[in-house]
Amino acid sequence: MENFIIFLKVLFLGKTILLTPVPIDINNQWLELKLNEPLEAITSGASLEVRFSRQYQLFIGLKDFNDIYEIANESLPEGGIEAELIDENGNKIILSGRVLSFSKDYVSYGLIGNAPLPTSIKFNRIKLKSNIKIEGVEIFWKNYKH
Repeated sequence: MENFIIFLKVLFLGKTILLTPVPIDINNQWLELKLNEPLEAITSGASLEVRFSRQYQLFIGLKDFNDIYEIANESLPEGGIEAELIDENGNKIILSGRVLSFSKDYVSYGLIGNAPLPTSIKFNRIKLKSNIKIEGVEIFWKNYKH
């Protein structure tokens, strides 16, 4: 029954929200994203996604998904990008795990927690940083189980 309830939440409430209306740059200094309204996980599998255009400098000219994966895996290592979800009391959830995914248009670096995300907390601030300079990426909130 619990799995059915999660399925219904994902089906009716799950969505992907663009958090950056224009592409942004991320470096080794914390960058805080301004949110129009607080974010809340509907399932513990919610995540942030850093989306690189396939025209991003690392991927220009690559067509084979194996080549794209190899470059992404090497150039965008696990822990290379980190995020903090911050609630109204200043409590932080760290997202530093990595899930790579690909489409014909983009490469995605999914940021996940080391533990399931709590579903009862509203996050009103997000901070990001990277140990490599990243230019012109979009940030999405993926609010469903991955």
